[in-house]
Amino acid sequence: MKTHLTFLPAICALATYTHVSAQGVDVSKVVTLLDSTLTATWEMTIPPPYYTSCSNNIFSDYSSVNLTCVGGMDGNPAADPYPVGIDAAGRRYLLSMTNRIDLPFSRFVRLFREDLKGPSMEILWIHRVVCQDDSCRYVYRFGATVPLIDLANGIIGFTGSGYLCDATGNNFGYCSAEAHFKMTIRGLPTLFDTLLTFVPNGQSLTALTPAYPDGFRSEHSLQLWAGDVRTLPDWSQAQPVACMAATNPTPGHLVSVMDTLPDPGVGEGRYYVLASESGVDRRLGRQYVNGAFSAREPTGLPMCQ
Repeated sequence: MKTHLTFLPAICALATYTHVSAQGVDVSKVVTLLDSTLTATWEMTIPPPYYTSCSNNIFSDYSSVNLTCVGGMDGNPAADPYPVGIDAAGRRYLLSMTNRIDLPFSRFVRLFREDLKGPSMEILWIHRVVCQDDSCRYVYRFGATVPLIDLANGIIGFTGSGYLCDATGNNFGYCSAEAHFKMTIRGLPTLFDTLLTFVPNGQSLTALTPAYPDGFRSEHSLQLWAGDVRTLPDWSQAQPVACMAATNPTPGHLVSVMDTLPDPGVGEGRYYVLASESGVDRRLGRQYVNGAFSAREPTGLPMCQ
């Protein structure tokens, strides 16, 4: 069974979900989305292999039980924030493992996104304890794995277990129901969103502008360069073909430049490369280093004029 969860503002998210009876676990309560570009879906599962460690962590009074579980780093300031991963645009994601307490019986950890330049942004909460409704007669207690980032598809995912407990008893009293689930959060840039794609088109060079060109949120201009393949990766040998191939292109925009260069001779080869420019920054595509994609800095590439 799959269910769809759309964004709700942080202030009202806890109050606007549909209330459930004391007999079930409302899995939607495990996450609050703070970024309007994100959506979440979940599916119910059978207890997975992590069940014992992360489920025990639910009732551990937030001590360090298992480092792969949300909350497992509590009491260890050196590990806070905890690095989760990097998306296709090169932005880092960090999990604050210190429980934040907002309301009675409400505890959660926070996921932050850190842009390459600029302040970090709090994008979602993963709840560990949350009231079933405004009365707080019952509470949900959740245990979840530390999120993983699917860089290619732009997804944040984690698995977890939830319990519905009587909040009036000692140590949250009797827990009458349990559920196990897989949570999927979409809305991160995908790998395809960052790649400038050449489109065959006769004697012209045509490229499709992505949503995050070379990892930039937007770009001011595109430059087209060419060079002898034998000189790679010495960008200082590249020659400009068009310094303003496009100005402020939008996602999905087809950029075309006529190829006026003569065909290479026998035994020779020529490369073409697009440089994305945003403000004073310039990038030459993407590179995959140490398990993560990042911008390729055009070291040695001349100023285009």
